[in-house]
Amino acid sequence: MLFRIHTTDFTREVIDTSDPAAYSYAKKNLIQSGVLAHDTDGAMFRGETELLPTSTVLPGMPFFLAALYLINNVAPFIYTIQIVLSMVTLFMIYKMIRLFGVSFHISAFTLFLAAVYPAFSYNLDIILTETVFITCLTVALYLFIHFLKCTEETKKRFFIFYFQIYFLCVQL
Repeated sequence: MLFRIHTTDFTREVIDTSDPAAYSYAKKNLIQSGVLAHDTDGAMFRGETELLPTSTVLPGMPFFLAALYLINNVAPFIYTIQIVLSMVTLFMIYKMIRLFGVSFHISAFTLFLAAVYPAFSYNLDIILTETVFITCLTVALYLFIHFLKCTEETKKRFFIFYFQIYFLCVQL
């Protein structure tokens, strides 16, 4: 966790005309007017151009960011949530490995490799879908592996919950 905190630039600003800016403006438009719009430079948010709904932006990330924005509207809070999500990802990787019956030492070594893998720490201070998606994907994979090892009785109860997680991943 210290590695994640150390590598995250909590002072990083969202640059206009970037993908993080598009998600940030989608979140702001969603909160302000209830419209999911593809607004890369903030012109729609500022009222310079007409606010047009779009189907090119998947709704998962803007809704996730809007929920976080309503709790605390500063970027460092979102970066902190992304650090927490990355830790959940690492935990789920460890749990998946243990479900396969791999020894503790090999599991710990694999977890270390995942913890220092650059792609898992690079996006923590950039507002992109990768961190949320990877977390949802690892949770879905863990649940799927767990689902395969369950009894038939448990599978029936588990089925609906698993596919709710799966469809959440698809929306990101």
